[in-house]
Amino acid sequence: MIVKDLIRYDCPVARPENTPAEVLEMMNDYKISQIPYIDGNDYLALLDELAVYEMESDKPLQKQVKSNYLTPYSIEDQHIIEVLSLFGFNNIMLLPVVDAQKNYTGVLMAEDITMALGNFSSFNGEGAIIVLETTPYDYSLSQIAQIVESGDAKILQLFVNKSNNTENLEIIIRVDQTMVHRMLQTFYRYNYMVKSVFSSTENGDDLKERYSLFMKFLNV
Repeated sequence: MIVKDLIRYDCPVARPENTPAEVLEMMNDYKISQIPYIDGNDYLALLDELAVYEMESDKPLQKQVKSNYLTPYSIEDQHIIEVLSLFGFNNIMLLPVVDAQKNYTGVLMAEDITMALGNFSSFNGEGAIIVLETTPYDYSLSQIAQIVESGDAKILQLFVNKSNNTENLEIIIRVDQTMVHRMLQTFYRYNYMVKSVFSSTENGDDLKERYSLFMKFLNV
């Protein structure tokens, strides 16, 4: 499944002519804590609710938005597993999506990803997805397998990608256990950076609770 399959096109956006008061009203109506900031079709930043609160309420955004705001985004044809780490790394609940020409198209919601992963036939039942990053020198498949097995788990799937903008490797592992706290600590000791964790359970926990668990793992 790719990002394009889960895009929400109805999410409100902030534009340069909008005032913070207007933006906060849109965010409240849609029940979101971040909002894409765009000019025409150009994606400029992802604005956080707190940052908008701190702006002067009656002045347009174009006079107040600085260049140091977050600009995370995904591309329409990326696999959803590839973008999991962006949610945890940036501590966000929605992720702007752009097309191949970098035009803004919509957003990807964390809750939609958790639901989609929960519906994967390959992810049915108990398990977790762990996203790691390490250098090519430190990468060892046998060591990763040993760490997972020491946590009384088995590797069900493993993907290795080159991490964006670095020479490091991003390793995505799916294991058959949900309680992976001890495993994560071991990865840290062996110089693996834990970028994100997604846990799914058989009994279909509430999506918000599952995402809270996800975020809790990120801050271990």
